[in-house]
Amino acid sequence: MKDSQVDTCVIGAGPAGLAVARALAERNLPYTHLERHSRPGGIWDIDNPGSPMYESAHFISSRTLSGFGGFPMPDHFADYPPHRQILSYLRSFADAYGLTDRIEFGVEVENVEKNADGTWTVTRADGRESVHGQVVVCTGSQWHPNVPELPGEFGGEVRHTVSYRNADELRGKRVLVVGAGNSGCDIACDAARTADHAVISMRRGYWFIPKHVFGRPVDTIANSGPHLPMWLAQRVFSAILRIINGDPTRLGLPKPDHKLFETHPAINSMLIHHLQHGDITAKPGIARTEGRTVHFTDGTSDDFDLVLLATGYVHKVPVAQRYFGDEQNPDLYLSSFSREQEGLFGVGFTETNSGAYQIFDAQAQLIAGYLHDARHRLPNAERFARMIRADRPDLSGGLKFVESPRHTGYVDSAAFVKYLGKVAGELDVRLDRRRRAAAGPGRVCRAGGKGHRTHLLLGAHRRQHAPPVACSGPPKPPPRPLASGPASARAETRITRFLEPAPGTRSVRRDAHGTRPRPPREAAMELNLVEERPYRFRIEPRGDMRVPGIVFASHELLEDAEKSLEQVANVATLPGIVEASYAMPDIHWGYGFPIGGVAATDVDDGGVVSPGGVGFDISCGVRLLAADGDRRSLWPALPDVMDGLDRAIPRGAGPGGVWHLSGSGELERILDGGSRYAVERGHGEERDLARCEDGGAVADADGAQVSGRARERGLGQVGSLGSANHFLEVQQVAEVYDEPVAAAFGLARDQVCVMIHCGSRGLGHQICTDHVRAMDRAMNRYGITVPDRQLACTPVDSPEGRAYLGAMAAAANYGRANRQLLSDAARRIFLRAARARLSLVYDVSHNLAKIETHAVGGTRRRLCVHRKGATRAFPPGHPELPEDIREFGQPVLIPGTMGTASYVLAGVPGGDAFHSTCHGAGRVMSRHQAARTVGGKELRARLERGGIAVRPRSLRGLAEETPEAYKDVGAVVAASEGAGLCRTVARLVPLGVVKG
Repeated sequence: MKDSQVDTCVIGAGPAGLAVARALAERNLPYTHLERHSRPGGIWDIDNPGSPMYESAHFISSRTLSGFGGFPMPDHFADYPPHRQILSYLRSFADAYGLTDRIEFGVEVENVEKNADGTWTVTRADGRESVHGQVVVCTGSQWHPNVPELPGEFGGEVRHTVSYRNADELRGKRVLVVGAGNSGCDIACDAARTADHAVISMRRGYWFIPKHVFGRPVDTIANSGPHLPMWLAQRVFSAILRIINGDPTRLGLPKPDHKLFETHPAINSMLIHHLQHGDITAKPGIARTEGRTVHFTDGTSDDFDLVLLATGYVHKVPVAQRYFGDEQNPDLYLSSFSREQEGLFGVGFTETNSGAYQIFDAQAQLIAGYLHDARHRLPNAERFARMIRADRPDLSGGLKFVESPRHTGYVDSAAFVKYLGKVAGELDVRLDRRRRAAAGPGRVCRAGGKGHRTHLLLGAHRRQHAPPVACSGPPKPPPRPLASGPASARAETRITRFLEPAPGTRSVRRDAHGTRPRPPREAAMELNLVEERPYRFRIEPRGDMRVPGIVFASHELLEDAEKSLEQVANVATLPGIVEASYAMPDIHWGYGFPIGGVAATDVDDGGVVSPGGVGFDISCGVRLLAADGDRRSLWPALPDVMDGLDRAIPRGAGPGGVWHLSGSGELERILDGGSRYAVERGHGEERDLARCEDGGAVADADGAQVSGRARERGLGQVGSLGSANHFLEVQQVAEVYDEPVAAAFGLARDQVCVMIHCGSRGLGHQICTDHVRAMDRAMNRYGITVPDRQLACTPVDSPEGRAYLGAMAAAANYGRANRQLLSDAARRIFLRAARARLSLVYDVSHNLAKIETHAVGGTRRRLCVHRKGATRAFPPGHPELPEDIREFGQPVLIPGTMGTASYVLAGVPGGDAFHSTCHGAGRVMSRHQAARTVGGKELRARLERGGIAVRPRSLRGLAEETPEAYKDVGAVVAASEGAGLCRTVARLVPLGVVKG
């Protein structure tokens, strides 16, 4: 496999993702584990947005045969554990094997893309990218509901069971449940007990298997034998079920049109009970609907208030669908290995008639074994690669599964497990479940079950709610693996807030979840946040912190910042840090540093530079241009302007830019000259350079430190917005708060402006990735340890430090040139469509590390100032400001979100945090959560009703950037000004937005 030294990215921390993580960790294979939710558990966490879990859900395979190898479910669990016990089990498993600490939570993956060199680029919803040797997608198969349209027009409520949570939703209603899968049967039983009237509709008959026979779970009886040939097992078990259940047609159920085991069986004892007692009625398929009346195919009809569609799920993999192929039946060898795309794997997409977790475990072990052999270039790897491409085993076990979308890729568990064992033997991979277990006080870890040998070992994903029930006794973790992802070395920190408004008042204490804190665990570090004065809070040094943490915020803004305070404390441990680890009012969680973090290190006293203090989007920043016309004069031309910008501005995660470079030589000149080179080539005006930070180009750029992969990614993206929160917005100056300063900047009330927010695209991301790895390898040589490997760093004057700063400067110049090219495109559109000219107000970055001189303790010192999601705000009179605005202070550009205001601020004398301030609104909602709160069409219509013309690249991307996903930018600006970091000059409101 290509570049096998690059780590593996595991996407998803549900059961499948945890199985894969354990298998990789056991082999000391480095991996990065991403999970969009805040805890492991996947669909079993009812609080996980989009989870199909409901209150009455239970496992449909018994606990005896359902656990992971080496980690059986506790004996005190129910025979068929409820969802809360399953969630508890999964989290105990993750803790026992040291997996939880290695998961990056709150990270939603937006896209997976294969690179030319065979590696994979994983793009997060916040725009960050990372490159990996392999990707294992473990996002599961029950997130995308299959929603058929009812024939006719139904006048009542229709919804898929993915949104169902508990029986209270059915009380007082006439309810029709459509579909008799295991979820449909559960919910139909809820309706039978709670609804005023309950009916279940099914187009075909099913075999209903009771959960217990002779007081024992049915799968344990089947597993204990005797093990019959399939043709005989079908006859014997069919006869037994006919004896137990009788004739199903007597209860109104259709007679099964297939043999036993040829569909996914319904493991449910209660539906038959409720049918026998008249609590619910069975009907065939739906013929048509009229008003609230549903007509069935048998000619009967009934009235309903609510129709619940238990119609299953589509096996979509949105992050990588084009590589997985067919949604319902991706071409995966052993349901795990992509045949066409080397380095792409999937676990959790197997449709089978048995318990899932041990199958996930076996698949994970095979993947890890293959990656281990490939990493060490062992012959087995190449032999297995040939099998992946050519081997197409029959895994039906002699069964003829019914023709339906769900059963297209269905496999028989016994045949599947047997073949997995055969392949594992050829690869010398142990699937023996008697391998090392994680055990602890009160837990007896058995050596594992007998395996999957019948067709009644049934497991299905279900839902959960309520507080988790802990396993008996805390599991003792096995030895931690040596290889780890960037998050593995994070110090465990308990964040406790002390808000002390004034002497003598009682402080309010709570933990990061707003609840009464538990006693901190041994080795935990408690953070005390004390209000020093309005908008300024202090974290006293604890543990390895060399300086305090200072957080500028209001009480309200702190409600969304508590998770990030740990990162403020971590940054305070960096060698050579001076004064404090600062955080701006828009602080939120980031890579290493919090976004909104500022830290300066003393270059001449062992100070370090950390790529995590700049971030992946190096020189992400904002450019503001002012038109020579106001809203009234330009309003008639706005539609043409927006249409022109829509056509002219490249955007999205992939390649494409305004400027088609002639080759690597021209890219080199951009890396060295930034906006200056773009202006020299006719893409701007000489005045632009005077109004751009650093005159348009950062000095000391060293293109030799930019890797070939970074150059490859940057070659085709010069003059493009990118995606996520990047935009080009047409705005109007709505309020002017300081007219002399606004006039000096070139702004007046009602004036039309253009704001551009973007950065250095894939080139900057790759530079960060490359140099984080280099510094991570080098830290030991300098005796540096950090609480979080995402803070990888080396001394500023070390070879690694100089190399990073040279490459970072080159990326900054690329970012400046990028915004310069977009400005040039906007100028052409405004001139052609509105006969208006655009002049640059200012261009400033908010993701950079710069060598600056500041007074520290009364002494001028040379510092490396990291600003990540924070904007430089030089005061009036600063020599680096343009002469025509020097007496007024540096313009600071604060972008809002669609439908909200943006702001122009100015630097002030005595500004704290090395003359730094906020950079934007700060995100409070993941992109996945945002997209679930509002649809793209709905949001677009809402914005356009408010007078904002919207030109999105995609409606999904638009929904992810809904204004509700961000903090109140006005509150952020007010806190920044209240803390003495800046002053407000003008407020701008959007007229039209072009979204990446």
